Formats: sequence, structure tokens, C-alpha cells
Amino acid sequence: HPRGLAGQAYWWSVSPFHAVIFGGMARNIGRAAERMTRGEAVSGQAGKSVRALLGMLRPRGAGG
Repeated sequence: HPRGLAGQAYWWSVSPFHAVIFGGMARNIGRAAERMTRGEAVSGQAGKSVRALLGMLRPRGAGG
């Protein structure tokens, strides 16, 4: 959490950019995940992110 006046000023100045960047990123990852569940090929950074997340969720040691 931002501290002091300078911290608050910084936070409020970059907040709109966070919404644009991370909002778009979340949408792209969600779309890639939906395509993957339908069996469609997914490439690009969103596809890599989804595959990485799925790899973290996969149980370890049970056949793979």
C-alpha cells in the first residue's frame, strides 16, 4: 500500500495504466483458456501463460 503523500500521488498517477495493461492481459488469458478447453490451438504469450498456470495446477508425482 502506498505511504505518504508521494506514495499516494504515485499510485493514483499509474493506476489508470494498470487497469489498461492488466485488464487486457486478464482478458487475453481468459480467451486463450476458453479456446484451449475447446481443443483449439493457442499460441502467443496468452497461450504460454495459460499453459504455465495449468502446469502449476497439475498434481505432482502422479504419473507425470
